[in-house]
Amino acid sequence: MVPAVILFIGLLFCPKSPRWLAMKGRWDEAREVLAALRGEGDPTHPLVVAEFLEIEEQVRGERENTNNSWSELVKPKVAKRVALGCLIQAESQLTGMNCMSMGPFPSENADNSVYYIVYVMQGAGVTSILLISSIQYIINVVMTLPAIIYIDRWGRRPILMVGALLMCFWLFLVGGIMGRFGADGVVSNTTTWMYLPFMKPI
Repeated sequence: MVPAVILFIGLLFCPKSPRWLAMKGRWDEAREVLAALRGEGDPTHPLVVAEFLEIEEQVRGERENTNNSWSELVKPKVAKRVALGCLIQAESQLTGMNCMSMGPFPSENADNSVYYIVYVMQGAGVTSILLISSIQYIINVVMTLPAIIYIDRWGRRPILMVGALLMCFWLFLVGGIMGRFGADGVVSNTTTWMYLPFMKPI
């Protein structure tokens, strides 16, 4: 709960998005936020001026060409982008990553449940569930940072492609290890796939 509370309190002090302010017609406030963000408080800074003009052009263009019809989503040029966006979201879930980190699977204590990642980590000799959870979420956060920092420099497509290849490699590695050294086992009277050194035979 602590990070959520910190986030909530911090959001109270965050300025509104310049684009949102522009869409509401609050252009002066939008310029002030951009100046604080890009120009160290100087509204005449080249980066501030350039981004402000870009936002202004986009907002006014959207107002002039507003079309809220659902039919826009199936037009040839737009349908491909919509399909790509939906497929990226769907396929990222269907990779099985959530099976690793989002379980839950039954634990030896019938009153609790654990994620499948626990069994994988136990196979590596890590037995503390708290440590396992910490490792998992630290990896998630750390691997997200390069994409956030370098997304504009590297481009979204290369980052997505590299991320997909890395995910493929690690899931293939985990699947290969479990396929070679795993077998059916029983946890809390439930049959599951376990790493052999920690398996309870059926």
